Amino acid sequence: MGLTFSKLFDRLWGKKEMRILMVGLDAAGKTTILYKLKLGEIVTTIPTIGFNVETVEYKNIQFTVWDVGGQDKIRPLWRHYFQNTQGIIFVVDSNDRDRIVEAREELQRMLNEDELREALLLVFANKQDLPNAMNAAEVTDKLGLHSLRQRAWVSEPGYLFDMALWLTTRPLVHPIHLRYLRRWPVRRSRMARIGPQEGRSLLKGSSLALACGQFWEVNGIGLMLAKALAHNKAKRVYIIGRRKEKLDEAVEQIGREGVVVPLVGDVTDQDSLKSMAEIVREREGYIDLLIPNAGIMGPKIKELSADCSMEDFVNLAWKTPMPEFTNTYNVNITGVYYTILAFLTLLAKGNQREQKWNRDVSSQVVVVGSIAAFSRMKGASFAYNSSKAGVTHLSKHLSTFFGRWNVRVNVIAPGLYPSEMTAPISDDDSKVGSISASVIPATRKGTEMDMAGVILGLVSRAGAYYNGGVFVTDGGRLGVLPSSY
Repeated sequence: MGLTFSKLFDRLWGKKEMRILMVGLDAAGKTTILYKLKLGEIVTTIPTIGFNVETVEYKNIQFTVWDVGGQDKIRPLWRHYFQNTQGIIFVVDSNDRDRIVEAREELQRMLNEDELREALLLVFANKQDLPNAMNAAEVTDKLGLHSLRQRAWVSEPGYLFDMALWLTTRPLVHPIHLRYLRRWPVRRSRMARIGPQEGRSLLKGSSLALACGQFWEVNGIGLMLAKALAHNKAKRVYIIGRRKEKLDEAVEQIGREGVVVPLVGDVTDQDSLKSMAEIVREREGYIDLLIPNAGIMGPKIKELSADCSMEDFVNLAWKTPMPEFTNTYNVNITGVYYTILAFLTLLAKGNQREQKWNRDVSSQVVVVGSIAAFSRMKGASFAYNSSKAGVTHLSKHLSTFFGRWNVRVNVIAPGLYPSEMTAPISDDDSKVGSISASVIPATRKGTEMDMAGVILGLVSRAGAYYNGGVFVTDGGRLGVLPSSY
Protein backbone atom coordinates (compact mmCIF):
# COMPACT_ATOMS: atom_id res chain seq x y z
CA MET A 1 0.00 0.00 0.00
CA GLY A 2 2.74 2.49 0.98
CA LEU A 3 4.71 1.71 -2.19
CA THR A 4 1.66 2.39 -4.36
CA PHE A 5 1.06 5.77 -2.72
CA SER A 6 4.73 6.68 -2.98
CA LYS A 7 4.86 6.03 -6.74
CA LEU A 8 1.67 8.01 -7.21
CA PHE A 9 3.01 11.03 -5.30
CA ASP A 10 6.34 10.91 -7.13
CA ARG A 11 4.49 11.04 -10.43
CA LEU A 12 2.05 13.83 -9.56
CA TRP A 13 3.58 16.19 -7.02
CA GLY A 14 7.09 15.16 -5.97
CA LYS A 15 7.56 15.93 -2.26
CA LYS A 16 4.29 16.85 -0.56
CA GLU A 17 4.24 18.95 2.61
CA MET A 18 1.46 19.04 5.16
CA ARG A 19 0.86 20.76 8.52
CA ILE A 20 -0.91 18.45 10.95
CA LEU A 21 -2.25 19.29 14.41
CA MET A 22 -2.43 16.40 16.88
CA VAL A 23 -4.71 16.97 19.87
CA GLY A 24 -6.79 15.01 22.34
CA LEU A 25 -7.40 14.77 26.07
CA ASP A 26 -4.54 14.22 28.45
CA ALA A 27 -3.49 10.57 28.70
CA ALA A 28 -4.57 9.75 25.14
CA GLY A 29 -1.01 8.94 24.02
CA LYS A 30 -0.37 11.75 21.56
CA THR A 31 3.36 12.19 22.09
CA THR A 32 3.97 8.45 21.99
CA ILE A 33 2.26 8.41 18.59
CA LEU A 34 4.28 11.42 17.42
CA TYR A 35 7.59 9.76 18.21
CA LYS A 36 6.42 6.48 16.75
CA LEU A 37 5.89 8.44 13.53
CA LYS A 38 9.21 10.23 13.91
CA LEU A 39 11.48 7.44 15.10
CA GLY A 40 9.58 4.29 14.27
CA GLU A 41 9.77 3.10 17.86
CA ILE A 42 8.19 3.56 21.27
CA VAL A 43 10.01 6.00 23.52
CA THR A 44 9.54 7.09 27.12
CA THR A 45 8.30 10.68 27.16
CA ILE A 46 7.49 13.38 29.67
CA PRO A 47 4.23 15.33 29.93
CA THR A 48 3.51 17.87 27.23
CA ILE A 49 3.09 21.17 29.05
CA GLY A 50 2.75 23.27 25.90
CA PHE A 51 3.61 21.57 22.62
CA ASN A 52 6.02 19.30 20.77
CA VAL A 53 6.70 19.83 17.08
CA GLU A 54 8.46 17.38 14.78
CA THR A 55 9.03 17.11 11.04
CA VAL A 56 8.30 13.59 9.90
CA GLU A 57 9.29 12.34 6.45
CA TYR A 58 7.81 9.19 5.00
CA LYS A 59 8.33 8.18 1.38
CA ASN A 60 8.09 11.56 -0.38
CA ILE A 61 5.71 13.13 2.12
CA GLN A 62 6.86 15.65 4.74
CA PHE A 63 4.59 16.15 7.74
CA THR A 64 5.05 18.95 10.25
CA VAL A 65 3.22 17.55 13.25
CA TRP A 66 2.28 19.74 16.22
CA ASP A 67 1.51 17.73 19.37
CA VAL A 68 -0.31 20.02 21.82
CA GLY A 69 -0.85 19.19 25.50
CA GLY A 70 -4.29 17.94 26.51
CA GLN A 71 -4.66 19.19 30.07
CA ASP A 72 -7.91 21.03 30.70
CA LYS A 73 -5.95 24.23 31.42
CA ILE A 74 -4.09 23.95 28.10
CA ARG A 75 -7.05 23.12 25.85
CA PRO A 76 -8.17 26.77 25.48
CA LEU A 77 -4.77 27.38 23.85
CA TRP A 78 -5.43 24.87 21.05
CA ARG A 79 -7.01 27.57 18.91
CA HIS A 80 -3.65 29.35 18.61
CA TYR A 81 -2.41 26.41 16.53
CA PHE A 82 -5.38 26.25 14.14
CA GLN A 83 -4.13 28.71 11.52
CA ASN A 84 -2.88 27.04 8.32
CA THR A 85 -3.60 23.58 9.71
CA GLN A 86 -4.45 21.17 6.88
CA GLY A 87 -5.13 18.04 8.90
CA ILE A 88 -6.21 17.20 12.44
CA ILE A 89 -5.40 13.98 14.24
CA PHE A 90 -7.70 13.72 17.26
CA VAL A 91 -6.34 11.00 19.54
CA VAL A 92 -8.78 9.15 21.78
CA ASP A 93 -7.92 6.81 24.65
CA SER A 94 -10.16 3.87 23.72
CA ASN A 95 -9.93 2.56 27.26
CA ASP A 96 -11.10 5.79 28.90
CA ARG A 97 -14.85 5.26 28.98
CA ASP A 98 -15.29 7.74 31.81
CA ARG A 99 -14.15 10.68 29.67
CA ILE A 100 -15.37 9.81 26.19
CA VAL A 101 -18.17 12.40 26.52
CA GLU A 102 -15.59 15.01 27.49
CA ALA A 103 -13.56 14.05 24.41
CA ARG A 104 -16.67 14.43 22.22
CA GLU A 105 -17.34 17.92 23.60
CA GLU A 106 -13.77 19.05 22.94
CA LEU A 107 -13.84 17.64 19.41
CA GLN A 108 -17.14 19.33 18.56
CA ARG A 109 -15.94 22.63 20.04
CA MET A 110 -12.79 22.49 17.94
CA LEU A 111 -14.61 21.63 14.71
CA ASN A 112 -16.82 24.69 15.09
CA GLU A 113 -13.79 26.97 14.64
CA ASP A 114 -13.75 28.83 11.30
CA GLU A 115 -10.00 28.32 10.87
CA LEU A 116 -10.51 24.56 10.71
CA ARG A 117 -13.48 24.50 8.36
CA GLU A 118 -11.39 23.04 5.51
CA ALA A 119 -9.06 20.89 7.59
CA LEU A 120 -9.23 17.13 7.23
CA LEU A 121 -10.07 15.16 10.34
CA LEU A 122 -8.74 11.81 11.43
CA VAL A 123 -9.82 10.28 14.73
CA PHE A 124 -7.24 7.83 16.04
CA ALA A 125 -8.67 5.28 18.47
CA ASN A 126 -5.57 4.55 20.55
CA LYS A 127 -4.84 1.74 23.05
CA GLN A 128 -6.90 -0.88 21.25
CA ASP A 129 -4.78 -3.62 22.82
CA LEU A 130 -6.34 -3.13 26.26
CA PRO A 131 -9.06 -5.62 27.26
CA ASN A 132 -11.68 -2.97 28.14
CA ALA A 133 -11.04 -0.78 25.09
CA MET A 134 -13.92 0.50 22.96
CA ASN A 135 -13.67 -0.71 19.38
CA ALA A 136 -13.66 1.71 16.46
CA ALA A 137 -17.40 1.41 15.94
CA GLU A 138 -18.12 2.25 19.57
CA VAL A 139 -15.70 5.20 19.52
CA THR A 140 -17.41 6.41 16.34
CA ASP A 141 -20.80 6.28 18.03
CA LYS A 142 -19.67 7.85 21.32
CA LEU A 143 -17.98 10.76 19.54
CA GLY A 144 -20.97 11.39 17.29
CA LEU A 145 -18.89 11.07 14.13
CA HIS A 146 -21.88 10.04 12.04
CA SER A 147 -23.10 13.64 12.23
CA LEU A 148 -19.99 15.02 10.51
CA ARG A 149 -21.38 14.98 6.99
CA GLN A 150 -19.11 17.78 5.80
CA ARG A 151 -15.87 16.20 6.97
CA ALA A 152 -13.66 13.32 6.00
CA TRP A 153 -12.82 11.23 9.03
CA VAL A 154 -11.52 7.84 9.99
CA SER A 155 -11.16 5.93 13.22
CA GLU A 156 -7.89 4.04 13.14
CA PRO A 157 -6.74 1.26 15.42
CA GLY A 158 -3.98 0.40 12.97
CA TYR A 159 -0.76 1.39 11.27
CA LEU A 160 0.44 4.91 11.92
CA PHE A 161 1.93 5.57 8.50
CA ASP A 162 -1.19 4.32 6.76
CA MET A 163 -3.03 6.78 8.98
CA ALA A 164 -0.78 9.66 7.93
CA LEU A 165 -0.92 8.70 4.26
CA TRP A 166 -4.69 8.71 4.44
CA LEU A 167 -4.65 12.39 5.44
CA THR A 168 -2.61 13.35 2.39
CA THR A 169 -4.88 11.59 -0.09
CA ARG A 170 -8.36 12.75 0.98
CA PRO A 171 -10.29 15.45 -0.84
CA LEU A 172 -11.33 18.36 1.36
CA VAL A 173 -14.86 16.98 1.53
CA HIS A 174 -15.34 13.25 1.48
CA PRO A 175 -18.18 10.85 2.25
CA ILE A 176 -18.11 9.42 5.74
CA HIS A 177 -16.51 6.02 5.98
CA LEU A 178 -14.79 3.79 8.51
CA ARG A 179 -11.59 1.85 7.97
CA TYR A 180 -10.25 -0.93 10.14
CA LEU A 181 -6.53 -1.51 9.74
CA ARG A 182 -4.35 -4.10 11.40
CA ARG A 183 -3.49 -3.52 15.02
CA TRP A 184 -0.36 -1.55 15.73
CA PRO A 185 2.20 -4.37 15.84
CA VAL A 186 4.48 -2.86 18.49
CA ARG A 187 3.35 -3.26 22.10
CA ARG A 188 2.67 0.13 23.66
CA SER A 189 4.94 1.30 26.43
CA ARG A 190 3.21 1.60 29.78
CA MET A 191 5.78 4.25 30.73
CA ALA A 192 4.71 6.50 27.89
CA ARG A 193 4.03 9.65 29.92
CA ILE A 194 4.54 10.49 33.53
CA GLY A 195 3.40 13.67 35.13
CA PRO A 196 1.27 15.02 37.94
CA GLN A 197 -1.09 16.92 35.67
CA GLU A 198 -1.00 15.21 32.31
CA GLY A 199 -0.97 11.46 32.83
CA ARG A 200 -0.53 8.63 30.41
CA SER A 201 -2.96 5.99 31.67
CA LEU A 202 -0.37 4.16 33.71
CA LEU A 203 -3.15 2.82 35.94
CA LYS A 204 -5.41 2.00 32.97
CA GLY A 205 -8.65 3.25 34.45
CA SER A 206 -9.31 0.36 36.80
CA SER A 207 -6.86 0.71 39.64
CA LEU A 208 -7.90 2.11 42.99
CA ALA A 209 -5.13 3.99 44.74
CA LEU A 210 -5.25 5.15 48.33
CA ALA A 211 -2.99 7.96 49.52
CA CYS A 212 -3.00 7.92 53.29
CA GLY A 213 -1.39 10.52 55.48
CA GLN A 214 -1.53 13.69 57.48
CA PHE A 215 -2.27 16.53 55.07
CA TRP A 216 -0.54 19.28 56.99
CA GLU A 217 -0.78 21.62 54.00
CA VAL A 218 -1.99 21.62 50.40
CA ASN A 219 1.41 21.73 48.72
CA GLY A 220 3.24 18.81 50.27
CA ILE A 221 4.38 15.41 49.09
CA GLY A 222 1.03 13.80 49.90
CA LEU A 223 -0.71 16.18 47.53
CA MET A 224 1.88 15.56 44.81
CA LEU A 225 1.34 11.81 45.08
CA ALA A 226 -2.44 12.06 45.04
CA LYS A 227 -2.33 14.40 42.04
CA ALA A 228 0.00 12.12 40.07
CA LEU A 229 -2.24 9.11 40.64
CA ALA A 230 -5.51 10.92 39.99
CA HIS A 231 -4.28 12.32 36.67
CA ASN A 232 -2.93 8.95 35.54
CA LYS A 233 -6.29 7.18 35.49
CA ALA A 234 -6.58 5.82 39.01
CA LYS A 235 -10.20 4.82 39.44
CA ARG A 236 -10.31 6.36 42.90
CA VAL A 237 -7.80 8.07 45.20
CA TYR A 238 -8.80 8.24 48.85
CA ILE A 239 -6.89 10.86 50.82
CA ILE A 240 -6.89 10.65 54.60
CA GLY A 241 -6.15 13.48 56.99
CA ARG A 242 -7.26 15.04 60.24
CA ARG A 243 -8.41 18.43 58.94
CA LYS A 244 -11.41 18.50 56.64
CA GLU A 245 -10.68 21.98 55.31
CA LYS A 246 -7.21 20.91 54.19
CA LEU A 247 -8.59 17.80 52.52
CA ASP A 248 -11.20 19.87 50.69
CA GLU A 249 -8.48 22.27 49.52
CA ALA A 250 -6.48 19.31 48.25
CA VAL A 251 -9.45 17.90 46.32
CA GLU A 252 -10.09 21.29 44.72
CA GLN A 253 -6.45 21.73 43.80
CA ILE A 254 -6.16 18.28 42.25
CA GLY A 255 -9.26 18.95 40.18
CA ARG A 256 -10.50 15.37 39.70
CA GLU A 257 -13.85 15.48 41.47
CA GLY A 258 -15.28 12.03 41.98
CA VAL A 259 -11.87 10.44 41.57
CA VAL A 260 -10.28 12.00 44.66
CA VAL A 261 -12.28 11.23 47.80
CA PRO A 262 -11.42 12.82 51.18
CA LEU A 263 -11.73 10.84 54.41
CA VAL A 264 -11.32 12.58 57.75
CA GLY A 265 -9.42 10.36 60.14
CA ASP A 266 -6.40 9.91 62.37
CA VAL A 267 -3.71 7.39 61.46
CA THR A 268 -2.62 7.18 65.12
CA ASP A 269 -6.04 5.94 66.23
CA GLN A 270 -6.92 2.27 65.68
CA ASP A 271 -10.68 2.83 65.71
CA SER A 272 -10.35 5.64 63.17
CA LEU A 273 -8.20 3.51 60.88
CA LYS A 274 -10.61 0.60 61.13
CA SER A 275 -13.54 2.88 60.30
CA MET A 276 -11.80 4.34 57.23
CA ALA A 277 -10.80 0.91 55.97
CA GLU A 278 -14.41 -0.23 56.32
CA ILE A 279 -15.64 2.75 54.28
CA VAL A 280 -13.27 1.84 51.46
CA ARG A 281 -14.23 -1.83 51.73
CA GLU A 282 -17.93 -1.03 51.36
CA ARG A 283 -17.39 1.36 48.42
CA GLU A 284 -14.70 -0.46 46.46
CA GLY A 285 -14.03 -3.89 47.94
CA TYR A 286 -10.29 -3.66 47.33
CA ILE A 287 -7.30 -1.38 46.85
CA ASP A 288 -4.23 -1.81 44.65
CA LEU A 289 -2.01 0.73 46.37
CA LEU A 290 -1.56 2.13 49.87
CA ILE A 291 0.66 5.13 50.58
CA PRO A 292 1.25 5.80 54.29
CA ASN A 293 2.45 9.39 54.25
CA ALA A 294 2.05 10.49 57.86
CA GLY A 295 4.99 12.36 59.31
CA ILE A 296 5.92 15.00 61.88
CA MET A 297 9.31 16.58 62.55
CA GLY A 298 9.25 16.16 66.31
CA PRO A 299 11.42 18.02 68.81
CA LYS A 300 14.68 19.62 67.76
CA ILE A 301 17.38 21.12 69.98
CA LYS A 302 17.41 24.57 68.44
CA GLU A 303 20.00 26.12 70.75
CA LEU A 304 22.58 23.38 70.15
CA SER A 305 25.86 24.75 68.76
CA ALA A 306 28.41 22.78 66.78
CA ASP A 307 31.04 23.12 69.54
CA CYS A 308 28.81 22.62 72.58
CA SER A 309 30.08 20.71 75.58
CA MET A 310 28.66 17.39 76.70
CA GLU A 311 27.05 19.07 79.69
CA ASP A 312 25.37 21.68 77.47
CA PHE A 313 24.06 18.98 75.17
CA VAL A 314 22.58 16.92 78.00
CA ASN A 315 20.97 19.96 79.63
CA LEU A 316 19.40 21.16 76.38
CA ALA A 317 18.23 17.70 75.29
CA TRP A 318 16.75 16.98 78.72
CA LYS A 319 14.37 19.91 78.34
CA THR A 320 12.35 17.94 75.76
CA PRO A 321 9.53 16.07 77.53
CA MET A 322 9.71 12.35 76.84
CA PRO A 323 6.13 12.14 75.45
CA GLU A 324 7.03 14.82 72.88
CA PHE A 325 9.96 12.72 71.69
CA THR A 326 8.07 9.42 71.58
CA ASN A 327 5.08 11.02 69.82
CA THR A 328 7.33 11.35 66.77
CA TYR A 329 7.68 7.57 66.78
CA ASN A 330 3.96 7.20 67.37
CA VAL A 331 3.11 9.08 64.17
CA ASN A 332 6.08 8.21 61.95
CA ILE A 333 6.41 4.51 62.76
CA THR A 334 3.45 3.21 64.77
CA GLY A 335 0.91 5.11 62.68
CA VAL A 336 2.40 3.71 59.48
CA TYR A 337 2.41 0.16 60.86
CA TYR A 338 -1.25 0.24 61.91
CA THR A 339 -2.30 1.95 58.69
CA ILE A 340 -0.82 -0.96 56.77
CA LEU A 341 -2.55 -3.45 59.06
CA ALA A 342 -5.91 -1.73 58.60
CA PHE A 343 -5.80 -1.96 54.79
CA LEU A 344 -3.81 -5.17 54.28
CA THR A 345 -6.78 -7.41 53.50
CA LEU A 346 -8.00 -4.87 50.93
CA LEU A 347 -4.60 -5.03 49.24
CA ALA A 348 -4.94 -8.82 49.10
CA LYS A 349 -8.38 -8.38 47.50
CA GLY A 350 -6.74 -6.16 44.89
CA ASN A 351 -4.61 -9.10 43.80
CA GLN A 352 -7.61 -11.41 43.57
CA ARG A 353 -10.02 -9.35 41.48
CA GLU A 354 -10.76 -10.47 37.93
CA GLN A 355 -10.74 -7.01 36.30
CA LYS A 356 -7.22 -6.09 37.43
CA TRP A 357 -5.67 -3.85 34.73
CA ASN A 358 -2.37 -5.76 34.68
CA ARG A 359 -1.87 -9.03 36.51
CA ASP A 360 1.89 -8.59 36.36
CA VAL A 361 1.55 -5.74 38.87
CA SER A 362 0.73 -6.97 42.37
CA SER A 363 -0.70 -4.86 45.18
CA GLN A 364 1.76 -2.60 46.90
CA VAL A 365 2.46 -0.42 49.92
CA VAL A 366 4.65 2.61 49.19
CA VAL A 367 5.82 4.16 52.45
CA VAL A 368 6.93 7.79 52.35
CA GLY A 369 10.17 7.84 54.31
CA SER A 370 12.95 10.41 54.10
CA ILE A 371 16.65 10.76 53.37
CA ALA A 372 16.81 11.73 57.06
CA ALA A 373 16.85 7.97 57.71
CA PHE A 374 20.44 7.96 56.43
CA SER A 375 21.63 11.41 57.49
CA ARG A 376 24.08 12.00 60.34
CA MET A 377 24.06 15.77 59.92
CA LYS A 378 24.71 17.83 63.05
CA GLY A 379 21.75 19.72 64.40
CA ALA A 380 19.13 17.40 62.91
CA SER A 381 16.15 16.15 64.87
CA PHE A 382 17.24 12.97 66.60
CA ALA A 383 13.61 11.93 66.97
CA TYR A 384 12.72 12.53 63.32
CA ASN A 385 15.84 10.99 61.79
CA SER A 386 15.70 7.88 63.94
CA SER A 387 11.95 7.50 63.30
CA LYS A 388 12.54 7.58 59.54
CA ALA A 389 15.32 5.02 59.90
CA GLY A 390 12.91 2.89 61.90
CA VAL A 391 10.06 3.07 59.39
CA THR A 392 12.47 2.31 56.55
CA HIS A 393 13.62 -0.89 58.24
CA LEU A 394 10.03 -1.73 59.21
CA SER A 395 9.07 -1.49 55.54
CA LYS A 396 11.88 -3.82 54.49
CA HIS A 397 10.88 -6.26 57.21
CA LEU A 398 7.23 -6.22 56.10
CA SER A 399 8.20 -6.69 52.45
CA THR A 400 9.78 -9.99 53.45
CA PHE A 401 6.87 -11.09 55.61
CA PHE A 402 4.18 -10.07 53.10
CA GLY A 403 5.86 -12.01 50.30
CA ARG A 404 3.68 -15.02 51.10
CA TRP A 405 0.64 -12.94 50.07
CA ASN A 406 2.29 -11.23 47.09
CA VAL A 407 1.86 -7.78 48.64
CA ARG A 408 4.93 -5.65 47.99
CA VAL A 409 6.37 -2.91 50.22
CA ASN A 410 8.69 -0.19 48.95
CA VAL A 411 9.92 3.12 50.36
CA ILE A 412 10.28 6.56 48.79
CA ALA A 413 13.00 8.61 50.50
CA PRO A 414 12.52 12.26 49.48
CA GLY A 415 15.00 15.03 50.07
CA LEU A 416 13.98 18.69 50.01
CA TYR A 417 10.48 19.08 48.60
CA PRO A 418 8.10 21.99 49.27
CA SER A 419 6.16 21.53 52.51
CA GLU A 420 5.64 23.17 55.87
CA MET A 421 8.27 20.87 57.29
CA THR A 422 11.02 22.04 54.92
CA ALA A 423 9.88 25.67 54.56
CA PRO A 424 12.76 27.09 56.64
CA ILE A 425 15.35 25.61 54.27
CA SER A 426 13.45 25.34 51.00
CA ASP A 427 11.78 28.26 49.25
CA ASP A 428 9.29 28.05 46.41
CA ASP A 429 11.82 28.46 43.61
CA SER A 430 12.42 25.14 41.86
CA LYS A 431 14.63 26.58 39.13
CA VAL A 432 18.11 25.19 38.62
CA GLY A 433 20.56 27.40 40.48
CA SER A 434 18.15 28.50 43.20
CA ILE A 435 19.96 26.45 45.86
CA SER A 436 23.70 26.17 46.40
CA ALA A 437 25.35 23.06 44.95
CA SER A 438 26.96 22.53 48.36
CA VAL A 439 23.45 21.89 49.71
CA ILE A 440 21.94 20.02 46.74
CA PRO A 441 24.08 19.15 43.69
CA ALA A 442 21.00 19.54 41.48
CA THR A 443 20.84 23.17 42.78
CA ARG A 444 17.08 23.06 43.28
CA LYS A 445 14.44 21.43 45.40
CA GLY A 446 12.20 18.61 44.20
CA THR A 447 9.08 19.29 42.14
CA GLU A 448 5.75 17.66 41.39
CA MET A 449 7.28 16.17 38.26
CA ASP A 450 10.11 14.58 40.23
CA MET A 451 7.76 13.00 42.75
CA ALA A 452 5.34 11.87 40.04
CA GLY A 453 8.17 10.16 38.21
CA VAL A 454 9.01 8.08 41.26
CA ILE A 455 5.49 7.01 42.21
CA LEU A 456 4.31 6.31 38.67
CA GLY A 457 7.40 4.26 37.99
CA LEU A 458 6.68 2.18 41.08
CA VAL A 459 2.99 1.58 40.37
CA SER A 460 3.29 0.93 36.63
CA ARG A 461 4.35 -2.29 34.91
CA ALA A 462 7.89 -0.89 34.85
CA GLY A 463 8.04 -1.17 38.64
CA ALA A 464 6.32 -4.54 39.02
CA TYR A 465 9.54 -6.31 40.05
CA TYR A 466 10.43 -3.88 42.85
CA ASN A 467 9.98 -5.12 46.41
CA GLY A 468 11.75 -4.10 49.59
CA GLY A 469 13.48 -1.21 47.85
CA VAL A 470 14.30 2.32 48.99
CA PHE A 471 14.02 4.93 46.24
CA VAL A 472 15.94 8.10 47.01
CA THR A 473 14.79 11.28 45.26
CA ASP A 474 16.97 14.07 46.61
CA GLY A 475 18.92 15.68 43.76
CA GLY A 476 22.15 14.30 45.24
CA ARG A 477 21.79 15.77 48.74
CA LEU A 478 22.82 12.59 50.58
CA GLY A 479 26.06 12.67 48.63
CA VAL A 480 27.12 15.94 50.28
CA LEU A 481 26.00 15.05 53.81
CA PRO A 482 27.51 12.77 56.44
CA SER A 483 25.30 9.77 55.80
CA SER A 484 25.06 6.00 55.99
CA TYR A 485 23.38 5.42 52.63
